[in-house]
Amino acid sequence: MFNLICHEVLQDCLRSHFSELIRVAELFYEELDTVHFQHGSGDWFNLLMEESANQGCPLSSIFAALVFHRVLAPLQAALNESANDT
Repeated sequence: MFNLICHEVLQDCLRSHFSELIRVAELFYEELDTVHFQHGSGDWFNLLMEESANQGCPLSSIFAALVFHRVLAPLQAALNESANDT
């Protein structure tokens, strides 16, 4: 899930709820990070991570949860409304 967060959405979430963390996120993500991974063949590869939380970021799980909440909130509201209608 951490690889799926968009920096723009994260910034917007932080502006809305935790503005004091905006500068921290900017410091963590101002430079692109390199992701290292091992292919099934055993060979190692790397790629430049242009989006998502950086590997090893201590706040990546919190940042991902904020973005995921933004995705789930409308679904939860619709489910609540549907439950109230029955």
